[in-house]
Amino acid sequence: MSTKSWTVTVDGQKQTITVDVDAQTRRAMIRVNGRVVAKPMSAGDSERQISVGSVAYVVRRDEKDNFDLDIPPEVFLNRMTAEKKANAKSGSVVGWAIGAIVLVVVVAGLLRFGRRGLDYMKVPWQPYASSDGSFTAKFPNAPSENVEEKNINGDIWSIKSLLSEYKGHAYAVQYIDMKTVVTDQSSDTVMDRFFQGWTSAMSGHVESKEKTSLARNHAFNFVVVVPPQADIKVSARLRGVFALRGNRLFIVWAGAAQGDPFSKDLSEFLDAFHVAPASERPAELSRSVEASLSGDASVPIAPPPPAPKSEAAQKAEEIEQKQRDAETEARRAAEPQIYLEPQWKMFHVAGCKDVTPQMQRVAIEQRPFGYVPHTCVPDAVRNWKRTR
Repeated sequence: MSTKSWTVTVDGQKQTITVDVDAQTRRAMIRVNGRVVAKPMSAGDSERQISVGSVAYVVRRDEKDNFDLDIPPEVFLNRMTAEKKANAKSGSVVGWAIGAIVLVVVVAGLLRFGRRGLDYMKVPWQPYASSDGSFTAKFPNAPSENVEEKNINGDIWSIKSLLSEYKGHAYAVQYIDMKTVVTDQSSDTVMDRFFQGWTSAMSGHVESKEKTSLARNHAFNFVVVVPPQADIKVSARLRGVFALRGNRLFIVWAGAAQGDPFSKDLSEFLDAFHVAPASERPAELSRSVEASLSGDASVPIAPPPPAPKSEAAQKAEEIEQKQRDAETEARRAAEPQIYLEPQWKMFHVAGCKDVTPQMQRVAIEQRPFGYVPHTCVPDAVRNWKRTR
């Protein structure tokens, strides 16, 4: 049994979130201040959302059973949007944030109705490569670079933006290294939640969204129309791609006025974006009959069946088995005794207020596969190991 815990402050009070993991089944029980607050996570579950007071959290798990505590992406985005509005009221520079993508700052000044089709066919593209080698792109001129940092639940989230414009068209590569565990199974869900928050912050209408892949990384293409707002005099159409490589989320988009008929440069910009391939995972080779027939020495050949035993040998084995059974019974009687609660797949100890007469009493070594300890169970019983 392994335990992971975090202490958070919610509504002015400290709360302790713990995850108890059964080493045999990988079944994880989530508690807040000792109380079970959610359905247990099975071995195949990569995340579980819980409520702690007025705040929602997500407990995430990767393939190696490393757990992390996160706030849902939509909560993160809502906080960032609220901060953006507060900054605008105070007259300070509007933050470049993932939830309110550069529209107030860029679109109002750049998305003029383009009528120079020939200009967009001969854009002076310049190659760009990130310093860490994670992506390459091209821009019509040197992009402006911006880093916006947000303290979310004690973690610093850095949103990096590269922006450029050319004759009323805008081009952007933005990315964020998420402080959360992202698994292959949860990738699409994580991207969808960020996309929903991103579009809702702009009051955008999703014209299309199509799942794809980018160098074997999870991705989807999108087209979003943003209506006129206080500082935006025309509707804008943004087309681009969300891509997730490991814990880095990319948002790559190109925008123009909705009525602008020219889009060749927008497509060229998006087509030129390349992200490093997803990390390779070694393939697991299964043992098979075909492998044996092909002469694969790593696949053992089944041994021949054992020879029949004599009657005397069989009786001797029966006597030995009875002796072993008697020793096992005596040993179990001397071990810590536990009480089983099948409804929750949980076990208790004597003296626990939740023990009922209907619960079955067994020795600790008879704990059924998958059962987890109640908070009343002391560490000595939780970590009990046979000594003989």
